[in-house]
Formats: sequence, C-alpha cells, structure tokens
Amino acid sequence: MASGESVNPCGNQGGNPCGNACGSRSGNKAGKWTTLAAAVAGGAVLLAGIGCEPPPKPSAPVSAAPGFVLPPSRIAAIKVLGPKAKKFSEDVSQFPGVTGADHRKTLVIALDDLTEILQLINGPDQSPEFTNSLATLAQARATATMQSIPYARLVGSENQALAAIDSALTEMSTRFLLDKDQLPALLETLNAKVTAADASEGSMHDLDATYAFQAADAVVQQINSDLQAMVLETPGQTAPMTPPSPTPPATIPPTPPAVPPTSAPTSAPAATPAP
Repeated sequence: MASGESVNPCGNQGGNPCGNACGSRSGNKAGKWTTLAAAVAGGAVLLAGIGCEPPPKPSAPVSAAPGFVLPPSRIAAIKVLGPKAKKFSEDVSQFPGVTGADHRKTLVIALDDLTEILQLINGPDQSPEFTNSLATLAQARATATMQSIPYARLVGSENQALAAIDSALTEMSTRFLLDKDQLPALLETLNAKVTAADASEGSMHDLDATYAFQAADAVVQQINSDLQAMVLETPGQTAPMTPPSPTPPATIPPTPPAVPPTSAPTSAPAATPAP
C-alpha cells in the first residue's frame, strides 16, 4: 500500500458499499436501502419463525364452502341459522380432543361452521372489517389442513382466527342492536378467553383455545335465540308454514215441507125446533 493511502475498513478501494456504517461523511443512499431491506427481510424471517402471520389484506366478500349459498332474504337466513348454530355447538363440544390431530380436525370443522354462521347473521353487506375477519378464518382453515406445518405456526393461526371471531361477533352485535341483557357479558367473556388463549403456550394452549371457542358458541347461541325471536314477532311469520286444511262447509239440514194449517172444525147449524 502506497504511503499516505487511506485504508478502507470495508475492504473495497473503489468506494464504500457499507454507507455510513463505515464512517463516510457523505453517506451512501444505496447502502441505507440495502440495510433497510435486510432489516425488513430479517423481521419477516423472525415473524415466520415464531408463528406470527401478517393480517390478510381486505379482499372481495368471502364465502364458505362452494356449496354454501346465502339465502335471498333476512327471514330465510335466520331460519337456516338455527340448525347451523346447533351443529356448531355440537362440533365445539369435540374440543380439545385426545391428540393434536383431533384438535386440528375439530378446528377445521369449527371454522367452516363459523364462516357460514357469521355470513348468515351479517347478511350480504360486508364491512371491510367483517370481510377481513372472514379472510382470516379462511387462512386459518387452510393452515390447519397442512399436516406438516409447525405447531407454533398452527397456534399463531388459531389465535388470529379467534381474534377475528371476537371482532366479527362484537361488530354484528353492535350493528344490529341485539339484546342488551345477555350479550354484553357474553362478549366480555369471549374477549377475555381469546386474550388468554393468545397468551397461552405449550400444552395449555389447546385447552385455553377450547374455552375461547366455547365462549364464542355461547355468543352465537344467544344471537341465534334473539334473531329467532325477532322472526316470530315479525308480522306474517307467526302463521304455520303449511296452510291449514280448508274447513268443509257446514251441512244445512233440509227444510221440512210446509204443512198447511189445520182449519178449525165447522160447527153444525143449530137444529130448528119443530112447531
């Protein structure tokens, strides 16, 4: 090295590819962008490693399985909701399962149930927040069907789904002004259980997630009960679905023939006395 030649600590005499990190006063914009890109990439790797997934971007309205079609009217949707809510309650009772595979299987079924139930309650007009919640459920369902996925990622996906369920049920309860007696306490319990599941780790997570799904079921059953009562109170909905059989006309007994009045007997003229 020639006398008086400065030493480049980055090992590159043609310039400073490391930017300000190597002490250049002028800086290197390209180096800054390179450092920023590396930080972003590192953050993405870190998130993937701990099981966190970025929230999905707003998308078009999400439907459930291809066979699901939203009924054309509010009344029709509420009538379909009843059996769906009952099935969801039965499916949730299968949590947490004996093995992790059992829990995973029930999770997929429960998310399918809720995707349809939430749409039946909400109707066709979806807010951006509601659409995001449905997209999160769809993503969590897809994640749960991957048999080789790391457990940490499955836990993170399930937690995101529970948060989306909590958000959607709270939004609908507020928007539709459902009962103020039972729902607030049930929603508060749901929020607490979802928070507990999100903080839970290891073997306790499946149990805490079970409590959260049970709390969601309690909210769904209460909303279903409220909506069914609204249907019964709607004019024209109290009549039975099957029209009653027509009542046969009453049989009128035949009118007996008229009987002419009986004339009073004519008295014989009085006899004329003999002279």
